[in-house]
Amino acid sequence: MRSEDLSTWCIMFNWSSIGMCIVLVQKDLVVVKPGWIFDPQPPSNPTLHPHRSTPKRWNPSHPSLSHLQILNPISSGTYGTVSRALSSQTNTVLAVKQTPLSPTHNNGFPTPTLREITSLHTLSHERIVTLVEAILTPESVYLVMEYLPHDLQSLLASHPGRFTLSETKTLLSHLTSGLGYLHRKWLVHRDIKPSNLLLGPHGLKIADFGSSRLIGEPRPGNLTSVVTTLWYRAPEVLLGERFYGREVDLWATGCVFAELVKCVPVMEGRTETDQLDKISTVCGGFDAAWPKWRALSNAGLVKSSGKKKGALRDMFGDSLTERGLDLLQGLLTLDPEKRLSAEEVLNHEWFTEHPQPKDMTLFPSFPSRAGREKRLADDEPEKPPREKKVHL
Repeated sequence: MRSEDLSTWCIMFNWSSIGMCIVLVQKDLVVVKPGWIFDPQPPSNPTLHPHRSTPKRWNPSHPSLSHLQILNPISSGTYGTVSRALSSQTNTVLAVKQTPLSPTHNNGFPTPTLREITSLHTLSHERIVTLVEAILTPESVYLVMEYLPHDLQSLLASHPGRFTLSETKTLLSHLTSGLGYLHRKWLVHRDIKPSNLLLGPHGLKIADFGSSRLIGEPRPGNLTSVVTTLWYRAPEVLLGERFYGREVDLWATGCVFAELVKCVPVMEGRTETDQLDKISTVCGGFDAAWPKWRALSNAGLVKSSGKKKGALRDMFGDSLTERGLDLLQGLLTLDPEKRLSAEEVLNHEWFTEHPQPKDMTLFPSFPSRAGREKRLADDEPEKPPREKKVHL
């Protein structure tokens, strides 16, 4: 299918492994819902119908944007815009992510959006944001999702010091519960950071699956190193590891944990080299904790690899108990093979000591900005300049 055919013919995506395809014909709208196949023609082509059971079908009288009243923008970026919308069908407020189609890229369909639809289609968990439907038009793809009024980054910026230790325990348990579910599904999120963690009356949910990736055993070796916002990027990814896995999400979780305690990011690098230097300062020298790091392709980016002591205990000794420090150190372990798993985090003794995790009904109320709501954009660059590799 040629990209210039976008407006006159069709775009078709067929994922037989998850039983979904998207078909756009002659500028008609097609709505995608989990488990549905949409085909305006009779089932003459078996490749469009991978389900063994009889699939639900597209009804041409229903697919449209008319049931969604856009209320106000929430955020915007290179991917497009996210807005609040009111559904006339359910009388509920939803979040709508609009991403323009590009006729010069991937037959018009943005890869992050494709990843997000594919991932969310297979997921159902209380700590994962729900995809309600996807609507495809000749100009844009719209992901309609449940709406949560806050994201963690905006709350940390506008209400510094707001979260108590008991509230931090609740939020961290919600995050690792969602990650545990993802990892059992062999899915890695690859962009865990406060702005992708949404908060509502029922707790925290993980959002933005545009960087997510299915992995397996043995792990694929073609994974990109340009994942996860720089401040939350695991050291093995910075150093060029291409066989990484779930551990990158747990490193980012450790960074979020530290930020919840300190109310500011704890490792704010400007470049990959600077980020590795910040990691070494906080977590200690690479040689003592992870001898295998020198075999990675970007090992030359490390300025100092000695056995220096990290500053983690000095930074958090007055904020966390010994068990809390042990948990944080377990997440921010340089060696990915020794890093805690989501299950190990949830079973950690820190959650059982005083204070206990707080029930969400007891959380303070955060001011609703409703029509004025606009989430903060990330301050640090998504893609730092690539630096010259020096092999040791």
